[in-house]
Formats: sequence, structure tokens, C-alpha cells
Amino acid sequence: MQPDAILNERYRVIYTVDERPNGLLLRARDDQSNTLVLLGVLPLAGGTSEDIAALARQIATIQHEQLLPLLDYFASEQNYILVCADPGGQDLDRALRSRGGPLPEQETLNQGARLLQLFDTLHTQKPPMYIGDLWPSDLLITDVDWRITPFALARMVSVGPTAYRAPELSNLAAEPSGATDTYTIAAVLYHALTGYAPTTAEQQQAGMPLAAPRSLNPALSALAEQALLRGLQTKPANRYQNAREQRLALETIHLMAGRSLGLGPDILKTSETVAPSEPAPAQVELFLPDVPPSVQTATPGQYRIEPDENPAPRRRGFSTGCLVGLAIGLAVLVIGIAIALVFALTTTGVLNTWLGSAPVAATIAPITPGPNAITAANVGALVRTSEITGELLGPISYAPNGRQIAIGINNDVTLNNPELQEQRRLVGHTGSVIVVAYSPDSRLLASAAKDDNDARIWDAQSGALLHTLKGHTQWLRSVVFSPDGTQLATGGTDNTIKLWNVSDGTLVRTLEGHTDFVGNLVFAPDNKSLASSSCDGTVRIWELADGKTRAGFSYTNQVNATNNKPYFTTGLVFSPDGKRLAVGSFDGSIAIISPVDGKLERRLLGHKDYVVLRGLAFAPNGETLYSGAADGTVREWNVASGSETGTFTGHNFTVIGIAISPDGKQLASISSEEGNLTIWDTATREKLNVLRSGQGLVTGLTYSPDGQALGISGYTGALTLHLADGRQSEASTPGSSMTAVMLENGAIGMLSDADEVRLLRAGSDGIDAKLTGLEGKPRVLAANRAGTLLAVGNDQGVVVLWDANGQQRGAITSESPVVSALAISDDGRYLAVGGPPSALQIEVWEIGAARKLQSLPGPRDGIIGLAFQPGSSRLAAIDLAGELFVWDAPGGELSQILTASADMGRFTTLAFSSNGDLLLCGTLSGELVAWNAADVTEVARHKIAPLAPVMALAVSPDGQQIAASVRNDNASVFMLEVGK
Repeated sequence: MQPDAILNERYRVIYTVDERPNGLLLRARDDQSNTLVLLGVLPLAGGTSEDIAALARQIATIQHEQLLPLLDYFASEQNYILVCADPGGQDLDRALRSRGGPLPEQETLNQGARLLQLFDTLHTQKPPMYIGDLWPSDLLITDVDWRITPFALARMVSVGPTAYRAPELSNLAAEPSGATDTYTIAAVLYHALTGYAPTTAEQQQAGMPLAAPRSLNPALSALAEQALLRGLQTKPANRYQNAREQRLALETIHLMAGRSLGLGPDILKTSETVAPSEPAPAQVELFLPDVPPSVQTATPGQYRIEPDENPAPRRRGFSTGCLVGLAIGLAVLVIGIAIALVFALTTTGVLNTWLGSAPVAATIAPITPGPNAITAANVGALVRTSEITGELLGPISYAPNGRQIAIGINNDVTLNNPELQEQRRLVGHTGSVIVVAYSPDSRLLASAAKDDNDARIWDAQSGALLHTLKGHTQWLRSVVFSPDGTQLATGGTDNTIKLWNVSDGTLVRTLEGHTDFVGNLVFAPDNKSLASSSCDGTVRIWELADGKTRAGFSYTNQVNATNNKPYFTTGLVFSPDGKRLAVGSFDGSIAIISPVDGKLERRLLGHKDYVVLRGLAFAPNGETLYSGAADGTVREWNVASGSETGTFTGHNFTVIGIAISPDGKQLASISSEEGNLTIWDTATREKLNVLRSGQGLVTGLTYSPDGQALGISGYTGALTLHLADGRQSEASTPGSSMTAVMLENGAIGMLSDADEVRLLRAGSDGIDAKLTGLEGKPRVLAANRAGTLLAVGNDQGVVVLWDANGQQRGAITSESPVVSALAISDDGRYLAVGGPPSALQIEVWEIGAARKLQSLPGPRDGIIGLAFQPGSSRLAAIDLAGELFVWDAPGGELSQILTASADMGRFTTLAFSSNGDLLLCGTLSGELVAWNAADVTEVARHKIAPLAPVMALAVSPDGQQIAASVRNDNASVFMLEVGK
């Protein structure tokens, strides 16, 4: 547009700032106000002025200091023009040239976080607004801050290569989203912090890799580099899924000011003891796990992509629907394990004689916070210093001869007899085993694992490793032998399928065509073809003779209305006669289709969550189909009629896989969170055998009063002790302990699966005794912080107290029909008793007089957390309605009610700091929220693990460490400390 041209009889063009196929950016003068303005010129081709005007009206209502306000908008000939103020300053290119190099890290991260606050505001509009296609000239850097023009909100996405646009938007059918905007911010920050714009997706596809940021700017911190590389993932699922998640990562890195997060292999060790001189990627997996495989790094192999075995909502963003579904599922979870949560929140104990350590005094002096103690002043500087991962069950497979069962357990494969007794262990994978498969003659076993790009073939009798199959560029999700046993097919997260010669391990052919992760693979019974499922929502059938897809066959899954993309296809299995193909879906349905043309025969409906990858199996007669899903159920179907004929009930959490015995008489199902492998009789659907392994989901945490041990309770009933000297001990085997607390002199109070209250103590005077005095079924236990008192409540409203030697010290009968929560004050004077959802009140008792002082109303749903403030009679509680209450317990005065925000989902667990000045809560969304306990004002939030609900919290007695367990694939316990 020519200089001095006047638009709308008001705006005099000075010059063109930027010109692209999808618009112009002009600098002009407003003749009415004599001020400088910017004009965004948008071609009307492909849209109408009414459409853009409606969008402009919405944009004009948004007020944010990082968005230049939209002052005017109008149609002009074949264009629509938006007007905003001109703040001066420079675009990023000019700012970099003026400085002569990259911008300072700390200030840049701060500005990036502020831009993400704007993006968060835009994304929560109704309807949501996305930047989509940001031009470099849309970002103006002034002496005060960075600001964005409003033009990108109305501009059509361009088709030419651009460094700031997410790769998927090169497809004209793709729509901008939260994940495309987080890519844009990462690209802007990469440019600012390295001095170079990132290579475009088109350049990377042509072979030009994305340079590691620190190779361009060695002064950049490792944490900032990883944040940039995660944001620039080419696959949307591997990026930050929303602006808030990305902002929290930047704010944390900004807070660290380039310092190490102090990763260490063992708990209770300071970061100075174990931290390497240069921080490693694992230190920041809390925020930053993923890096593109094309990145050039100084340390090859340092980074890896870690998508889930089974596609899950958290890898594709956390929509409101996902949050609601997760909240409902975890509400059931928390009711079932409220016992464990309460003891973790309200107890500590002493482990002084465990493994031979000496006893100490039974009381704990008031804590004076030391320089490393977590306080209200420094809780904002918390970092993750280590991680404990539990032993988890993985996939299962029956040998075709019925004489052996292979089970994945963490990084190993165990070979077991039909009674599930381990005979041999196969070691070699570098990640959690994700799939195992036998050859038709039962002589060979193939396996694959996360974080491991290689498949392995083993001798199933001797356990010898025969072949390591190298060729995939990312880790695998499926392995399967051909019916004649001569070939092995592998499919992975590099979207390819490879066929291998079993005899010598050589590659036969690579099959390409899927546009997203390959899911399951299955050979047709006639050995002529191979079927594959994928996260791209399709099923493909490949002819083995030439490696081409079957002519005339096509199957694409149902479309997800929330994103207009097909649901992932997951489980996959041929009927024994090869005439049907069953296809699992991420929406929980199962399609029965024709392998000839993909025509849908019928759809089986019943599961409430996705069918898992190893979740389908035909009975040998081909008339019955079994399915396992993330809703925790295994279902039986009549294939001909499509009717559900039975359900195998017993699992409470996700079933990660099922397998049918060769004779069809047994079905095996596994839930890793439960640490449970169940063998069922298919005729009666009754349990024949149950194998419990490891801890499963971590449900409870408690420190010893001297801080020398951390007790971790799992869903399987196992209690593991992690000691300060690095040793680990199994205090109880799976199935023996439902919940536990540590007491003084090395004693442990425990509720067993036999509904007994037991007292354990190791050492020369070791004991394992049943405590008497409580009738009915024990439901919950708690101890005071010194470990001198143990309280257990039952299903009749009765609470009995014992000392650490097992001597009964009192009993009370509450008005509650069931005791669902307990807490004891530090001095052992007060007892708080929480009732069930049918009687939602909390009673406060004076223990010595066995006298009820108060009934505290307030909770609207089940009480899931109850804790006295250390050194005080103040009492805090959380409920399933998402509310936090604080009372003066003896007096009954309610001093505070707080409600969890929508982005938190709900409070899940509760704890006080050891000196009582902090009140801490975990949330469904994986956050730790800290309040100043004196006035219950929020002082900090930390993302412990994105979208992994916090299950339990415990604070070490010296106040220097917080242990937090989360519901993730590793059943992790994270150690949090103040950055040194």
C-alpha cells in the first residue's frame, strides 16, 4: 500500500512494516488524534466482512497488558483493516541485531511467562481464541515489556514456511489450538535466547535438523534448553498442551536462575551430595520430558521422547471433559483408599531400632527451621531432588504349549510356570517392558520396552538373548510372531512397522503409511497378511508378499466430536478363522470388521473408558471375545450377536492387558496400579489365582520422627522402608499391610488384610503381635507426631488407642456409624474423628477424659484428609467436594473455608510442615499448593507432575523435605526440597 494513502478518512499510511500472502502490517498516523498506530490489513478472500467484524468485536473486548488494544476496525475495498496503538519499540529481529546477540535468559523467560498469561486468557474466551500464525513483526519489544498485536487473532493461517507456526498448521484443514500456541511461544523464545529463528518443519523434513539451543548459546541453562525443545516438538502430543503448563515450567526455570535441580538416586540425600556438575534431563521431567529426535546435542542420546504405551488423554491435552472424568474416577479411588491418605497426612513414627539403629527419645522438641527448612518464605523455591519408582507389573503372554507364562515387571521379563512361580528372569531392556510375545512353537519370546528402540528375541527355555533387533528410531509398542514362526513384526512410535527374519535377526522390510504411533499388530491366521492399529485412528492390512496395503480395504475409526479427528485404534485381534477382525477404540467401543474390505459388522458398546492395546482376545472357538479396558473391567462378548455375556469383576483400576490360555479355559488380566495379576476361570468367571507384585499405586507416605526413614505404602498392601543411608527394606510383603504408621522405638502400627491391628518391631527384640481390644472391622489408623500413641477406628464408630508397646491407653465411642478419618494432636491431648459421607461431621475428643468437646460441621462430601497443625490445636480437613476447612478444634470456631479452583480439580491430600507454619495440599491436576498456616493465604504452587494426581504427602521432621506420591506410569514418589 502506497505511503500517504488515507484509509477510512483517518489513517495516513507511513510505510509497510511487513507483507505476506495472508496480509499486511502497516505503520500509520491517526490524523484525528495525531498518534502513531499499526494497521493489520486482512484480505477478504475466503471470508466475509461480517465474519471478521464479529471476530474483531470479540478481540476488542479483551484487555490484557501484553495485547495491544484493538482501537478500530472497518472494511476497505477487498480488505478488512484492524487498528491498534503503536507502542514503539522493535521487533525481535531488530532487538537481536541491536544487542548483537541473544537476549538475557532471565528477562526473556519472564517475558515469555507473561505472554503465556495472555495466551491463557485468550484460550479461556468463549469461544476460545488462538494466535495460530504469529509474524515476527507482531511481537514488539519495548523498554518495558513485550507486546503482541491483535492482528494474528483475526488473520487466516498462511501456507508458506514460517519459523513461529506449529508444523501441523501447514495442513489447511488443521485448526489452531493450545498446543499450536505453545509451539509459537517456544519458537519465539528459541529465537530470542539463541539469536536464530528455529528451523521450520519443512526444513527439518528436508534434512536440516533443529540445532540444540546451547550449541548456539553456550551460556543458556540446561533447563531453559529443555523447555525450548519440548515446546518445539513436531508432534503436538509431546509438547506443552496448554499455556498454563508451559508458563509454570518457565516460571520454575526462572526461579532456579540456571541452577541445578539437584537430582540424586536416593532419598534423604541433599542435592550437594548427589548432583552432577551439569544438570541432566531427568532432573526436569517434572516439566520437560520430550525432545525431538532431530535435535543436534552435545551429548548424543541425552534426550528421549516418552509417549504412553496406551494413548491417554493426558498426552493429548487435558480438556474439561477429561478433568471431569478423572475427578469422578479418582473420587471412587480416594474413597477406597481414604484410610491410607489420612495416615499419610496425620502421622509420623520412629524407626530407630529398624535394621539395628539405636532408640531415641519418645518425644519431639519444637522445630526451629534451619537454613534448608521449607518455610512460607522459601516454599516458592521448591525443586524436585529425587524420585522413587515402585515395582510394577507389565504385559503378560501365555506360551502356546501352555507350560509357561511370561510377565513384564519393570525393565525385566519373568518366565513363570502355570502356577505363576517365577523360574527365570530376562534382563536387558533399558525401560519398562511394554509387550511380550511367544513364537508359535513356544521356543522363543520377543519383548519390547519404553525408552528402548530395540526389540529382543530370547530363548524361552534357557533365557539366553538370541537377537537384538535394531532399526527403529523410537521406542516400540508392539511385537508379534508370524503364524509360521519365521518372521517377527514390530511397530513403534516412529510410525513404522518392521518385519524381521527370526532365524538371524535381519530386517526384511519396513512398512510405512501410518501418520501417528503404531499401536497393535496381529498376523492373519493364514500367514499372508498383517493388520495394524494406530493413533491416527485407522487400521491397515499389509500384504506380506509385497509389503503393500490391501487393495479395497479401508477402516477409519469414529470421529471425536471435540477435535473432529478419529479416535485412536488400540487393541487388535483376528478371529481364529481369520474372517473377522476386532478393533479396540479410545472411546471404549469395539468394532467387528471384515478383513476383506473393512466393512463394519457391528460395534460392541459397554466399556466406560478406552480399550487398551493388549486388551482383546478371542476364545479358541472364535465365538467369544474378551476385552480389557481402562475402566478396570474385563468383559465377555458373543461376537455373532454383539451382546455382552459377562463381566470379570475384581479390578478397581486400569486393566493394562489380558491374555487367553491356549485351551481357552483361563483368562489372565493385569492391573499395574493394583500390582495385581489375576487368573480367571473362563467358564465360571471366578478367580483361580492372584499374583501380587510390588506396591502398585502408592497410597500412603510417612516419615519416622527422627527423619531417618520414609515408609511407603502401596495398593498391594506392601510397606517399604527407604532409609537415610540408602538401604531399602520390605517391612511387609504384598497383601499383608493395608495401611501403616511408624511409632517410637522402631515400632510400626499396621492394619492387615486379615482385618487385624498388628504391631511390628525389628531388631533384637523384634515382635509381630496382634493388638486386642477393638471389635469389628478396623478402617483407619493414625499416630501422633512423636509416635507415642496409635489410634484405630472401626466400622462401628469406635476408636481404640495403644502406646508404642501395644498397651491399650483408652477407647471412645463416637456418634459416627463408621470412622473414616482420624488425627491426633502433637501433645496427644486431642483426637479428631471423621465420619462417613452419610454422617459428615468431625468430632473432637479430649483423649485423657474420653470426653467429646465439639462436633464440627462443614464438609459436603467424603472426608479424605484430616490433620492437626503441629504445636497447635488447630485442625484442617479436606473433602471430596473440593473444599478445605480450618478450625480451632477444642473451641469449634471455623476460621477458614477454601474451595479448589477449576484448574486444580479437587484437593486430594493434606499435610502441615513440621514446624506448622505451612499448610500443604495436593490436587487432582498434579499441583502442590502451599498456604501460610497462620492466615491461610496462598504463598506458592508447584506442578509436581503434569496431570498426575497427587496421592499422598508427608513432610520430614526436620522440615527440609516433602515426599509426594503421584498416580503416574511409574507409581512415583518425588522428593521436593528448597533449591540450594
